[in-house]
Amino acid sequence: MKLSQEAVEKLKQQPSAAPSRFSKLADFDSKAPASPPPEKEKEDDDPNAPNKFDQLMKAACSIKSAQLE
Repeated sequence: MKLSQEAVEKLKQQPSAAPSRFSKLADFDSKAPASPPPEKEKEDDDPNAPNKFDQLMKAACSIKSAQLE
């Protein structure tokens, strides 16, 4: 199918659906903030000292046992 010269000119003037590489959205992808590094737990001398995971598990067990009662 051949397009007329007018149709070709109209298509050239229509804005593209693709984001422009000069748009703010395109700039955001390259300048998006990185996620912060994971927090490191303090290393204590006692390996049996409770850490965050232990505290979380104790809280979860107490909640579950209260639900089951």
